[in-house]
Amino acid sequence: MEQDVSRTSRPTEGFRADLRLAQDTRKELGLRRCPVLANAADVARAFAGLARMNREVLVCATVDCKCRLIHWNLLAVGCADRVAMRLGDAFQGAIRHGARGVILIHNHPSGSLCISTEDLDLTQSVAEAGEMLGYALLDHVILSREGYRSVMAARRQLHGGALPRGKVRLQAVSRKLEAADYGEDGLCLRAGAGG
Repeated sequence: MEQDVSRTSRPTEGFRADLRLAQDTRKELGLRRCPVLANAADVARAFAGLARMNREVLVCATVDCKCRLIHWNLLAVGCADRVAMRLGDAFQGAIRHGARGVILIHNHPSGSLCISTEDLDLTQSVAEAGEMLGYALLDHVILSREGYRSVMAARRQLHGGALPRGKVRLQAVSRKLEAADYGEDGLCLRAGAGG
């Protein structure tokens, strides 16, 4: 009698998100086997496949109070250098699955790890909406073939967490970010499209 190998031999070491519209990891893996996304490196490992995409793809991961990935869904597929989404879509998975917080993940097909003005705008908008809904935006991670960058870490280094509101102030922040140097991490920030 042949055994169904796909059902009996699941890898237990490393979780890798495959290309789907969504995944309920709590249901598919069981709560104990859900990967913990405690930092940007954990996020980059779990969603490493996005770095190879030739279009920008935006994903929202939802986590419980112990930062276990309980669900993720594909929010949008863009073109080579930008992606757009409807703000409310970022919280659908969190609401449906009783999550504590959300993490945004998107790729830069060009290989650049620079954080664009659009990346900053998106992060700020989702953080503010999440605040109103009671869901924390825990991170926004950019992936590329060159590695990963945390937009939230850049925000904390520059402003202690929050970005000033308003387009004029945001443009001034972008110019400041363009000239910023964050030491050995080599964090690259610039204004313009992220692609």
